[in-house]
Amino acid sequence: WPERPLCPAHQLDLGLTLHGVQVFSWHCIANQYYFNEVNGVPVVLYEAEGMIWYRCPSPAANLAAYFRLDYDLDSLLQTWSQCDPQHFGKLQTYPAIRWLRQPFEETLFAFICSQNNGLSRIHAMVLA
Repeated sequence: WPERPLCPAHQLDLGLTLHGVQVFSWHCIANQYYFNEVNGVPVVLYEAEGMIWYRCPSPAANLAAYFRLDYDLDSLLQTWSQCDPQHFGKLQTYPAIRWLRQPFEETLFAFICSQNNGLSRIHAMVLA
């Protein structure tokens, strides 16, 4: 699989985004590589040399859309923190967390599971 750049690392924090409470289907390998299927295409993500890189058999995964890289996160954070500094100012502590464009079924299943379960149990159920 060819190696391709996705975005600068300051625009996407893989650990915080993929181990947060919005997604449970990514596998972390050796605390460095993240594996999942996006749009039916297997994908491996990792950070190196200040960039987020990915490997997949075809560009059909459309990772830029999945990670919503078309949104300028820096300007959004600045605007939000000016509108409501008490709440959105705290987001500047974690400026590279992205809201994902996940498949509806995955999002719904994770939400239903979250009502009565902890994060580790939800993660195990989604992977099953």
